[in-house]
Amino acid sequence: MSWLSQLLERNASDPRIRLELGQKILEQLVVSRLPSDSKLLNKFCDVLFQWLSSSNFKVSVQLCRESFASF
Repeated sequence: MSWLSQLLERNASDPRIRLELGQKILEQLVVSRLPSDSKLLNKFCDVLFQWLSSSNFKVSVQLCRESFASF
């Protein structure tokens, strides 16, 4: 099981869990590439779109900006 599938299994409707999950995915992307499994990438996109459509979109955008500012 890849690192991405392990993280995606933790997806939940709780905004705090989603924000933590997003942060962990960003941290892992710094050290690893996305897996090439198309089904897994589809699931990743589904989770990403759920995250973006959540009520905490502005919070998640701010966290992303802070994360990418460190690069």
